[in-house]
Amino acid sequence: MAKNIYIGSDHRGFKLKLKVEKWLQKNEIPYEDLGNVNYDPKDDYPDYAYKVARRVVRDDTYGILLCGSAQGMAIAANKVKGARAVIPYTVKEAKLSRQDDDANIMCVAANFSKLRGVTRHIEAFLTTSFSEGERHKRRLEKIKHIEEGKFQRKKVNKSKRVDVKDGRVDIVEDIHEVEIPDGTDAPEDEE
Repeated sequence: MAKNIYIGSDHRGFKLKLKVEKWLQKNEIPYEDLGNVNYDPKDDYPDYAYKVARRVVRDDTYGILLCGSAQGMAIAANKVKGARAVIPYTVKEAKLSRQDDDANIMCVAANFSKLRGVTRHIEAFLTTSFSEGERHKRRLEKIKHIEEGKFQRKKVNKSKRVDVKDGRVDIVEDIHEVEIPDGTDAPEDEE
């Protein structure tokens, strides 16, 4: 693996991060620890999620984030434009997140994980390539448009309304299809 990996954790993921770093060293995988580099029970995961996500996107590489549940790290990392952070619970999910979704950050739930399982997931994540399939590229392009505030949809609104009047139930289905030209913001869904 030629790419440098960025790694980060808060206090809840700190111990496991140190073990993962030893595994990375043993397997000759280059990495940079963006913090926290000292155990601090008062630190906050968004600080490290942001640092890692920014560097991953800037350098077009991969990141590993560890915290108690992995949920907060994933939420915070995914706020960075271009970051695609995932929480794989199986080796297959780790592979599919790379193969289908071109995920670039793997988040680990330190409270619920053991080193052996985590390293198997990391290995699968780092060694699986994006498939370059047309449907997957199309979906990533849509995600990019969402990030840019230019998401375009063909079907704007499909809704079902249930009216109850005098003990009678009527189901009314409305479908509004609108073609939205390129380069314009999609209208908000009608209420």
